[in-house]
Amino acid sequence: MRTNRLKVAYVPAVQGNPYLEILASHLAEHGVEVSYGNLSWILGRFDPALADVDVVHIHWLGALLGDPRRVHLTAKLIRFGLSLAWLRLGGKKIVWTVHNLYAHERAHMAFDRYLRRWVGRCANVVLTHCENARRQVAEDYGKGWARKIAVVPHGHFIDVYPNDVSKTEAREKLGIDEDVLLFLFFGQIRDYKGIPELIDAFDRLGGGASLIIAGMPRDREIGSRLTDRVGSRHDVRLRLGFIPHDEIQLFMNACDAVVFPYRDVLTSGGTILAMSFGRACVAPRMGCIEELVDARGAFLYDTLDDQGLYKAMQRAVDAREKLVHMGQHNRTEIERLSWPAIAKKTAELYRQCLYPGGSRRTKTR
Repeated sequence: MRTNRLKVAYVPAVQGNPYLEILASHLAEHGVEVSYGNLSWILGRFDPALADVDVVHIHWLGALLGDPRRVHLTAKLIRFGLSLAWLRLGGKKIVWTVHNLYAHERAHMAFDRYLRRWVGRCANVVLTHCENARRQVAEDYGKGWARKIAVVPHGHFIDVYPNDVSKTEAREKLGIDEDVLLFLFFGQIRDYKGIPELIDAFDRLGGGASLIIAGMPRDREIGSRLTDRVGSRHDVRLRLGFIPHDEIQLFMNACDAVVFPYRDVLTSGGTILAMSFGRACVAPRMGCIEELVDARGAFLYDTLDDQGLYKAMQRAVDAREKLVHMGQHNRTEIERLSWPAIAKKTAELYRQCLYPGGSRRTKTR
């Protein structure tokens, strides 16, 4: 059988991840068939989903670093490294998207460095979502394979989630006063995202505003610490747990500005989500955030400034009348990150792996 259709396996398969699902749907328009693999093959059980593919596209590596036992972790990474080499020897092309510079929970930093540098060496192409990320990856992982790095933006989330509830309706459903200035943190709650610093900065504002923290804690301990910290306060509200897709609009449309108090970030899907809902942002000047938003849509701050987050939130309070227009600016700006264009560029990179120099020979299966 002769075909020019490409078969690509996403590894690992992340259930319900809109980024993967949207990209896969648009890649189909460019003759790319996407299947979903998993990391079971690192344990010596080859995943059948990888048997008949042209490209293995690796995304998140964090699942490989979760074992606290160093001996087991070492064995796992060795098997993984050999598996990548085996895939290359078997004619598979390896593409890796670097979503994070390193794992956010850095319990095994030395192992993480080894893992990422080995994946980079094995990969035919390494993708980042912005120029800042490309430079950081080249500097941290080794300039020797910087030539492999290509920039493909992260697409927007416009029309991905329901968005038909007005600000007034959203606030009524959440029990938020119509006149209060509302800040929102939205997303999975993890240590690196700086929630304690956010509450500290909010407290320094001196009243007249409210804060909602909504999302699933990474583990029970984080959720308990946050619940104890907030207590029975009325100006800081917690919505801990999974937020159904049809309720995301309640939080986004109710707020005046979305805050990202991250201590560390490379790609920020949360910022893209907030911009897709047309919200003003408060965010650190780091990673891809600097290329996503500008002063017309965000209050950016330097993480080296201990008061940076507070100052940025205070600027948002002082510019309250402009927040709606800032959100509209963000909504317009994020439209340029269109999925059809992103899928086209991704498909071209897949084919460049398979047909170096532009030779598009028909393959025989």
